[in-house]
Amino acid sequence: MATFTALYDSSVLYPAPLRDLLMRLALTDMFRARWTDHIHDEWTRNVLKNRPDLTREKLQRTRDLMDAHVLDCLVTGYEDLIEGIQLPDPDDRHVLAAAVRTGAAVIVTFNLKHFPGDALAPYGIEAQHPDEFVTHLLDLSPGAVCQAAKRQREALKNPPLTAGEFLDALARQQLPETVSRLRESRGENRRRWDNSPCVRCSLGHQRPFMTADVATEWITLWLTWRGATERRRRTTPGRQLVPLSGRCLQRLMFVAYAVGLSMSVA
Repeated sequence: MATFTALYDSSVLYPAPLRDLLMRLALTDMFRARWTDHIHDEWTRNVLKNRPDLTREKLQRTRDLMDAHVLDCLVTGYEDLIEGIQLPDPDDRHVLAAAVRTGAAVIVTFNLKHFPGDALAPYGIEAQHPDEFVTHLLDLSPGAVCQAAKRQREALKNPPLTAGEFLDALARQQLPETVSRLRESRGENRRRWDNSPCVRCSLGHQRPFMTADVATEWITLWLTWRGATERRRRTTPGRQLVPLSGRCLQRLMFVAYAVGLSMSVA
């Protein structure tokens, strides 16, 4: 359940990798993400200026998808507040005005000097660097953030990136603490499986399998299935119970192990 509102400044929507991550985080329901058409105009104008290979139509489609997928994301009716706001750069007043109108607690921006604390304090708003913002989300729900990052990496097809390459790409978005935390999470996941009970494969090699709790859960599910199948056999003439060998059960449990590994950022 979303507990606070965050307004994205154009500076954090300009870089495509960071924009993609912030959009995926906006879908986690940890917070309510907001922006305005004016903010859209700023980041798309700067992208077109620096990326002549992109077209206005393509960026318009990106804008439309952002607006369609994040509920109530567009802030309106804030224009009358702009004149009464004081900021170092008057051109940034529309951002704070929108944040005030939507009741945002945070403005996510790279331009922290443009939003000094003393100017924002009367409105109960704080400006946060995106690295700080995502790190706070990791404190709030590390699993949700890791899954958002994992889905972003899996969506990259041209070219596809390994987990390490993806984290390196995020580091280039000025997210050092976020990347450090994600690397720690990835390492903890690997250590958890490395320290799990081991079984020997058909070649005699010892390999991590799964925790005892997970194994117990899968065995319970298997026994439940076997019991239901046996009852159906007794009530259905001619129906035979197909025996399930220990090796088949072992393979079934190995699937659970593989699924568990896939839940990490890697």
